[in-house]
Amino acid sequence: MQNKNPFGIEYVSHSHFTMLRCLTVMAHADGFVMPDEEAYIERFIQKLPMMSAEQIQTLRDDLKSPPNIDDLLREMNDPRYRGQLVYFARIMAYKD
Repeated sequence: MQNKNPFGIEYVSHSHFTMLRCLTVMAHADGFVMPDEEAYIERFIQKLPMMSAEQIQTLRDDLKSPPNIDDLLREMNDPRYRGQLVYFARIMAYKD
């Protein structure tokens, strides 16, 4: 059994991962990613050790070149993560 991380979860679901990818898109909203925004995403990566190497690389790639948020939102089918996206996006806006 895998140990829980500081967030109390044991794995990153597709909706959860998609929510994190949406955050990378939010970081690009003004045309460039600020160091504080990049550090914010990196903290998620460090606190979610159950993410695969592929997921981690995808997030880092998304920081360089954002995916289409419309496509991502269609993939996020868990309302809990849609709500969290709004919360975390607000934090990202303050970081900018």
